[in-house]
Amino acid sequence: MSTYRFKLQALQYQCSKLLRWCLDLPNDEVDVTIADLTEHGVWFQGWMLPAEGASVRPFIRQGDSYHFFERAVNRDDVIKAVLGDSSSQHPERQCGFREQVIIEQGEWYFGAEVDGLPIDLMAAQVVGVFSVLHGKDGWLFLDNDTNRSVDQFTGKILLTEDVKSGWKRYFNSTALLAEQKKCPFALLIAPAKESVYSEKYPFVKADITAIDEVLGLLPPNYPLVYPVELLRRAAIRSFRITDTHWSPYGACVASCAVAEALGVGIKKLTQMFANDAYRLRKSGGDLGNKLFPRQAAEEAMLVGFSYRKFLCYDNGFENFGRILVLHHPGAIVQKVCLVFGSSSSYSMFDYLSRIFSEVIFIHTAGSIDESVIELIKPDYLIAQTNARFIVKAPETGYQLRNTLQEKLSQMPVDKRQAIYKASKSTSNASQLAYIKDLHEYLPTAAL
Repeated sequence: MSTYRFKLQALQYQCSKLLRWCLDLPNDEVDVTIADLTEHGVWFQGWMLPAEGASVRPFIRQGDSYHFFERAVNRDDVIKAVLGDSSSQHPERQCGFREQVIIEQGEWYFGAEVDGLPIDLMAAQVVGVFSVLHGKDGWLFLDNDTNRSVDQFTGKILLTEDVKSGWKRYFNSTALLAEQKKCPFALLIAPAKESVYSEKYPFVKADITAIDEVLGLLPPNYPLVYPVELLRRAAIRSFRITDTHWSPYGACVASCAVAEALGVGIKKLTQMFANDAYRLRKSGGDLGNKLFPRQAAEEAMLVGFSYRKFLCYDNGFENFGRILVLHHPGAIVQKVCLVFGSSSSYSMFDYLSRIFSEVIFIHTAGSIDESVIELIKPDYLIAQTNARFIVKAPETGYQLRNTLQEKLSQMPVDKRQAIYKASKSTSNASQLAYIKDLHEYLPTAAL
């Protein structure tokens, strides 16, 4: 669930009839949810003192709409601290207010009506905990993310020598692993949205960026799929306007590109998806949902097929450590494909599940656990990461059990038990033998 905060700014004003005031709540340190803003209301609490003989009414203004607060809360603390009077009979004793208000706009003002004249005292803006960068034509991009996407694009962050060494090890190790297992392999790096639609981005790309450095480290004939040009030329827009990830059609383009790199004929792939239908639908996405009010855009969404119909195992984890197994008997390639992927993989499931009859997904952002390969013995192997993650090299010595152990240990007991129970139930119901073994990756000691 998206959380928000208020960015508050005191405004200059001149009014001798307004003696003192304070808005205690809301402040800029407390998170609020969309339900707080639109359903329950946000708590407004404070106090206001007029000069002698004047009348005041605190208010919140959203556009041209005013909501006035009744000063009806006893604030003996204010009377004593501000006016130096400890009497419980002071006429301004009830100078406080406390009330919940629904927030309908991304900007609002707190103020006072003094003798009938409204005065704005403070401006407020609803902002996401993570900033969103506004591009051209309503396009949204990541801003202050932990991978510093803007600095990567503008060349302020490049690869350290240690990271370069890590990428070289990864390239060499994965190539050797694929050769040893006699398993077709490809690394798919999902391009950053700003690399595909740079004309919508408010910054200019540097001559050399971190992704350029990664590409420059590639050994000859390494099976990398980095489909920037394919996504730029896509018949339907390949990235979502208010989301960091590619659109469903962009996921189709990427799925076909990586399958072709694995040796699946492009003619088969083209025929498989030729009759797919897309319908325009308003969608917020992971960026639009961070804004208030929520920003949405029309997106071409796939209709008539969902991989969820073929989902036969889900260990219930979020992000890293999640395991999904898809089994689609009608796929064009009756083989097993193992994917060590990231968030961009999820929208590919609608396509990968129709290419390969069995798709096993492990959320590792491209890092590889060889024990899982030994367990599954896949016919095809995909590693997938996102371009913004490349400032840290993935690894081939990844230990899935360690990730699951760590995440389970940080969960409340009831959630741990619920995940294990649901996972075990799903694994018992499956006809695929290795799913029971995947389930055993959940360490019972942590339960």
